[in-house]
This record gives sequence, C-alpha cells and structure tokens, in this order.
Amino acid sequence: LWLAQIVIGTITAGAAAALFFRFSLGPRPGAVSTTAVGFFAGLFSGLAAAPGPPVVAYFLAREVPARTKRASMIILFAILAVFALATAAFKGALHLHVVLLGLFSAPLCAGGSALGAYFFRRGSETSYRNVALLAMVCSALFGIVLGLSAWLRL
Repeated sequence: LWLAQIVIGTITAGAAAALFFRFSLGPRPGAVSTTAVGFFAGLFSGLAAAPGPPVVAYFLAREVPARTKRASMIILFAILAVFALATAAFKGALHLHVVLLGLFSAPLCAGGSALGAYFFRRGSETSYRNVALLAMVCSALFGIVLGLSAWLRL
C-alpha cells in the first residue's frame, strides 16, 4: 500500500503541475484520453480506493465552465460510490462498523458539501481552478507523506 500511495501521490503532483502550466484537453477530449482517465481512475480505486486524482485532473484540463466540471464530477463520483458499495457488499467487506461510520459521517459530509456549494456559488472560474489545484497538491503531498512514513516504519 505504501508504494501505491507514493506512486499515486507523485502522479497527482505531476498532473497538478501540468494543469498549473495550463495543460488543456480542449472542450471535447478524444476517446484515448477519456479511456485513459477511466483506466487510471479504476486502477487508483483498486490500489487505494482513490479514483479522484485522474478524474479531477481530466475535468480541470477540459475547456468547459466550472459549473459543468463540478456537476460532472459530482455525478461521476456518486456513480462510483454506488459501485464501490455494491462491490464491498458482494465481497463481504461491508461490516456493521463501516456502515455505522458511514451513517455517522453522512451528515458531516452533507454539511461540508453545502458549505462548499455556498463558496462555489460566490467564486469565479479562476478561484474554482485555484482551489481545485490546491486540493490536488494537498492530496498528492498527503499521499506521498503517508506512503513514505509507512515505508520508513517497515
């Protein structure tokens, strides 16, 4: 797991750097880039339950309004969550403590989502991009630090 965290964190940092320097897929990315994002989201999900970095990078690299990016990611992550829940249930990995943790944290997540939506409505395209890039960088650094700390404990 530690190696996956370091690799995913490094790839996420690289994607954030490319986006910082205005890498763009244009308004309508082709089948190759869309398929690659799906593959890497699945790979990251299977390795570390973290499909987000490739998806976020993909949508940030598209030349569409922030509203479209945000709405598309919300829908996609909701669909992925349903599949993850079904997979966990099918494999017998859905234990009572996990369900209770989900039920307990759901109102907190809903509150955070409402707060995020409040700030999103008041922001600009530039502020959305900057906050999303900052989130990618923080996610990358957090993954790398977790991976390195686990590796050093070996």
